[in-house]
Amino acid sequence: MKKLILILSIALLTVAAYSQAGAVKTTTDQIEGVTVMKAVLPTTFSGKHLLTIQVLCTNVDGTSEGTLVLQGSVDGVSYNTLNNTLPYNTAFPNVEQNGQILAFPNDTLTVLDAAVCTWVVKDTPWKNYQLVSTGGAGDTTALTIKYVYK
Repeated sequence: MKKLILILSIALLTVAAYSQAGAVKTTTDQIEGVTVMKAVLPTTFSGKHLLTIQVLCTNVDGTSEGTLVLQGSVDGVSYNTLNNTLPYNTAFPNVEQNGQILAFPNDTLTVLDAAVCTWVVKDTPWKNYQLVSTGGAGDTTALTIKYVYK
C-alpha cells in the first residue's frame, strides 16, 4: 500500500510540473526617454523547445518613439542582437534547423502606442534573453512582456 501511495504521489507531482511548462508568464518594464532600457526575462531557457515572446507598448507620457530588439546570451553577461529572422527551413529546406527566430511583423519593433511584436525562437539556442530599447526625449512607454516556453 505504501508503494502504491508513493507511486501515485510521484505521478501527481510529475503531472503538476509538466502542466506549468506552457503557462503564459508576464513581466513589465518601462522605456523612459533616451535612457537604454534592458528588460531581462527572469528565466533561463535551453533545449528543443519553442519560446514565444510578445510585447505590447502603451504610451504613458509624451509621444512614444524609439526601437525595441530581442537579444540572446549564453552566459547572461554578453548579449547579441537577434536580427536574423528566416521562415523555418527556407535556406535549407531538407535540413532541420535549430535556433531559428521568427518575428512578427519584423525583428525590430518601432515603439508606438499600442504597437505589438512577437518573436518565436525555435530550439532556444541561448540561455538568456532580454529586450533592449531606447525611447525619445521626454517620453515614457510602458511595456507588457508575455512569454511562453514549451
